[in-house]
Amino acid sequence: MKSRRPHSSDKRTDLSAESITSFRKRDPAVETLLDRHEKALVLRGKSRADAKRSREQFAKELKEAPAPTDVERGLKSAILKDAKAHKAFENLVRNGYQADALIAHLTMWARAPGLLFQKTLRSKVPTRDAKRQLMSLLDTLLLAAKGIGADAFQRELLNELDHHWMITENGGSKAAERVTLLPDTLRLYAKVLRWQFLMDSRLFRDGKTYNEYRSEQTRIFFDLARKRTGKDRVDSVVPLFECASLHFCLDETFEEKALSQQLKRHRETFKALRERHAEAEKALYSRVATQLGITAEHVRSVALGQRRSNAILAAVLAALRGRRSGPLDS
Repeated sequence: MKSRRPHSSDKRTDLSAESITSFRKRDPAVETLLDRHEKALVLRGKSRADAKRSREQFAKELKEAPAPTDVERGLKSAILKDAKAHKAFENLVRNGYQADALIAHLTMWARAPGLLFQKTLRSKVPTRDAKRQLMSLLDTLLLAAKGIGADAFQRELLNELDHHWMITENGGSKAAERVTLLPDTLRLYAKVLRWQFLMDSRLFRDGKTYNEYRSEQTRIFFDLARKRTGKDRVDSVVPLFECASLHFCLDETFEEKALSQQLKRHRETFKALRERHAEAEKALYSRVATQLGITAEHVRSVALGQRRSNAILAAVLAALRGRRSGPLDS
């Protein structure tokens, strides 16, 4: 009898088993990001070899991403303790949503609206009454500055501050100097306060409310879910939203049908807004192209960094500044 030799298919089986543990399937979103990174480098003039090396380095950095934060670990623990949310979490992961990314995105959905809203003028001056009070304070500061020393009694008091017993007990000549400078200090503060308020009013002219930030983050989360799993999967997202809302004390409730309708409206609004921005951008490039005697596509390629031209870039920036300039809000 001939001895049985190991068949080549046995070796292939062993190798395939090793490959299963050696190579993990990458997140499609990560692959898309890496592709865009590589293409952008090629468009900027890098060689394909350099772009490929940069892509590999970028992939390595993404692979070595930092460990989840304490906040993310706390949310994950809350999800695992909630049977309904745990089932929804496993369903999304099973359909292609990487677990750590899902926790990170859910944390951003819960916390980003509050953090973003805190930076806006609307959160600091939330009502018309608050705005009126602020403007009234400006008038009061200027009136007080004008009133100090306006009559003979106050002028005489200011001239004798160095000898007043209260001034002597509270710093002497330095305290007297502070009081003497008070009118100029009040005028300066009123000027700074008014300037900053007008600048913030202009900067946050189209600032969003908290609910608008919440709606935007909800649309972004569903877009991420659709990109990774192929569907919105509202039935799985709702339990996770409810769990995160309870965990972060957001005091919000969610219903599948209402959330689906809300998501549809948000996407339609976002699409219309994006189309308006695209039209405005196209008009800007056409205007600069007419001024410089070149094509709008050439201007666009410079603005996007695909070509280099300091003159064209300066013209685009000047046109942007001209479009955004306007009277300050009062």
